[in-house]
Amino acid sequence: MLCGKPGREVHHIKPRLEGGLGTVDNGVCLDHECHHQAHRSPQVAKQLVRYRERVLVPHYGLHSPDEHLWVDPLPEAGGCRCGAEMSEGRCVGSCGLVDGRFRF
Repeated sequence: MLCGKPGREVHHIKPRLEGGLGTVDNGVCLDHECHHQAHRSPQVAKQLVRYRERVLVPHYGLHSPDEHLWVDPLPEAGGCRCGAEMSEGRCVGSCGLVDGRFRF
């Protein structure tokens, strides 16, 4: 993506150590060299955050950068990722996972 080569490594735009989620809108495929650069360069990290906000958030139909789309929502399995109870196909309580979309 950064260099135009096809990517085979998934990079978390917001790192998991900083609270980044394993959601489809927080990942981008990079080739090995660009992936390494994304972890070492604050400028590249900022570029990827802007890419997420301008391209990925609208692409997935999210309304704000604080909204996320899980790759594999759990309502089919009868549970919520956060451990909350399910009611009518939705997670209730403080979880925020609704129809596969996580809202803070």
